Amino acid sequence: MLKKYKVIGILISAPFMLIGCNSDKKPEFDNSFIGVWQKTAYGEILDISKETILRYEYNQHSCIKTHTLQRNNGLPPEISALSRTSNNMLNVTYQGELSSNPFTKTSTLPTSCKSPINTTGQVSATQTFDHFWHTFNDYYAFFELREVDWQAQYDQFKPLITDAMDDEALFTIMSTMVEPLQDGHVFLSAEQYEFSGAKPSPLLDAIQGLARASLRTGQELDESDVISSLIASHQSITSTYITPASLRALPETKDTKTFIWGKTTDNIGILTINNMADFDALEDASNADQLQALQSQLDMIIQDLAETDALIVDIRINTGGSDNLALAIAGRFATQDILAFNKQAINESGLGTPVRALIKQHSAPYNKPVYLLTSQITTSAAEIFTMAMRQFSHVTQVGEETSGEFSDVLSFTLPNGWEMGLSNEVYRNAQGENFERVGISPHINVSAFNTYEMDSHRFASYDYVLNHLGKQSYLPLKPHEFTAQVNEIMAKYHLPGLSAAIIHEGATVFSAGFGVQDLNNTAVSADTPFFLASVSKVLVGATLAQAVDKKHISLDEKITPLLPFPLYVPNNQANEISFRHLITHTSSIIDNPSIFNCTYYVLDSQVSLYNLMTEEDLCPSQVDADLPEFFRQYLSDKGTFNTPQNYSQQYDYSVGEVHIYSNIATDLAAYALAKKLDTPFTELSQRYVFTPLNMHNTYWGLDTPSSDVAKRLYLDPITMQPAVYPNYRSITYADGSVISTANDLTYFLKAAMNKGKVDGKQVFSRNMVNQMLSSQTETPTRSRDIGYFWQLDGDIIHHNGADPGVLTYLIGDTRTQNGIILLSNGDINVDMHGEALDEIKTLALRLAYTYQP
Repeated sequence: MLKKYKVIGILISAPFMLIGCNSDKKPEFDNSFIGVWQKTAYGEILDISKETILRYEYNQHSCIKTHTLQRNNGLPPEISALSRTSNNMLNVTYQGELSSNPFTKTSTLPTSCKSPINTTGQVSATQTFDHFWHTFNDYYAFFELREVDWQAQYDQFKPLITDAMDDEALFTIMSTMVEPLQDGHVFLSAEQYEFSGAKPSPLLDAIQGLARASLRTGQELDESDVISSLIASHQSITSTYITPASLRALPETKDTKTFIWGKTTDNIGILTINNMADFDALEDASNADQLQALQSQLDMIIQDLAETDALIVDIRINTGGSDNLALAIAGRFATQDILAFNKQAINESGLGTPVRALIKQHSAPYNKPVYLLTSQITTSAAEIFTMAMRQFSHVTQVGEETSGEFSDVLSFTLPNGWEMGLSNEVYRNAQGENFERVGISPHINVSAFNTYEMDSHRFASYDYVLNHLGKQSYLPLKPHEFTAQVNEIMAKYHLPGLSAAIIHEGATVFSAGFGVQDLNNTAVSADTPFFLASVSKVLVGATLAQAVDKKHISLDEKITPLLPFPLYVPNNQANEISFRHLITHTSSIIDNPSIFNCTYYVLDSQVSLYNLMTEEDLCPSQVDADLPEFFRQYLSDKGTFNTPQNYSQQYDYSVGEVHIYSNIATDLAAYALAKKLDTPFTELSQRYVFTPLNMHNTYWGLDTPSSDVAKRLYLDPITMQPAVYPNYRSITYADGSVISTANDLTYFLKAAMNKGKVDGKQVFSRNMVNQMLSSQTETPTRSRDIGYFWQLDGDIIHHNGADPGVLTYLIGDTRTQNGIILLSNGDINVDMHGEALDEIKTLALRLAYTYQP
């Protein structure tokens, strides 16, 4: 194969009819092949003589001779077959490909190829740039669809090109030029640099958000490591839905699987297809080899799943491969003959040869209900698979729209040796519809990916299909079973106390306490007050959302004029920070651990809690608890605590460019609102949130807590017995100092899940709740989206909290109106306490989703 094109062909029947493949016979040469042949709309020329085959890549401006192939009394090894279909048509099959490429005879070489660029000598930046621009100009098919004025791009960037510029500068300009296309089939590749133009999607944003979120601890993760971790999690979660006896995966020798399949306990089949390319065990396998391996694997898979009642086919993380291989898989579901797609290259240079891809009815198709799961990164050949599968009446698409990147990648070599690729073909389904850019929308919309799913080991799309079929998505759990298992977990992990409330379909169906709230063994109940730690943030968010809804503030209002001290942010960006930046953790103000840890102090003595916990003098022994003074010292240019480590600019990210979770920014939002309205923030949250919801046992724990509040406990590492933290708080109280009960928080969670309604009463306006739970930034975050501090993952709204002696969860499902509240006096510094609460969270969600009276 001369180039790494994504192979396209016409599916004639199963198995495929291949010309010139898997044959030991040397291909013959016919003198009628001699002449100049062009692949119209693809920029490829073959000049065939008796001795050689010259291959050119060209545009109207310039041309490159890429190959000189010696015939040696036959065809060169790079070409497996040539055949004439008419006087003017030549079909060329490159070695290892599944289908031929149609060429049209022309009288002479294009003008630009009569004096091609000499790539053996010095190639200038100007030559490379011009060849790049003209190649896109002639062959890219979607400038208008993707709303890019290509001539304007030339006018803007050509003046920046000089022959003296280095490779990095040239690469940056060229990649910047094509970036607005947001086309994943556009690429530019150099020895040291890579660019791919994929459009934003929840998964790609989350990968970036997760990588950057680690900056909170001072280190940005490599995105490739995040991807590897997510793929491993995806495979692991898939396997939890499948019975161990039926679980199978291929390739067996690789960690990343192409196929995962098996059956649920209720006889629903699951088939995950993670790519359309990797079926043969050999790394250098041709497409023909891949097809042969695929057919053998499909025989095994379909046989295993033939007797299932329905099938989930999961291609949510499938980014493509070969269309021929994708259609081979679709053929196993062919209950009738269908037209999978029509395609044609359509661009400035002309019209390519039309291609019709047919799938013939299979002799033994899988004909039970099929639920095809897609996402916004279901791309390329996986979209071709989706387009074909949508023609079968027993297939329902569930999830999100596909990526909208159908065209094969048309690759070119640039004069300086770099590689580039673009989209030149228009695909249409059997009904004549083109889905480029917009993607194929599902029959049923369900969140296809979010990080909450990875954390909770569940797939919303799987659960939807299983529930739709009347099958189990969660193993049923009864309240008495929940109680017994929670007690076992708490004893195993030495978790001292827990208060839990479960909401099912909008009603509180379970609330109870477990364990003890103090060293006197006082029993916990659902009305025991607990500190909430960072779950407090969503209550701060609700207060701000109420202020916005009542038009007391604007979310985009800048905070600098509201502050009684001169706010400093590097690079003169202080005046850019708005409430929106603060509620989404994108303000560039971050927690400097060496300072933030020192904000915790013992209430009655103002001694540093951090010093007591570490038994070191890492903080001033006495803490100044004045909040305005702390802000002045942390955020003013001349402040004692002001250092570059207080800002994301240390990592070269400006205001609004990166999401880094920030307690101090949360407090600044509350403080700025209080200054704007000239009212203490504690009073505002009481007025706007606690009182309207009748949360009578909810308040800010700024003073010594009353005796009924659960003590914040830790585990003595020597005796393994619980011990009590001294009563403490933080200077920056708004990020975690609310005290509440599980029963009180059910009102808040119900209002959030039900557009402001609680027990039939409209407590918050629908608009206020919609805004609070809508994405408030385009900056990638570790969750799918972020609202007013709420982490948003599809239908799931959630936040957790952790502090010394505090671990909490608040999770709601806006689709089903199911939710859980878990409050505990377990310790952030005791790993087993975190493990206990995670296991209890899983049980609580099972009860919330499967509760039966």
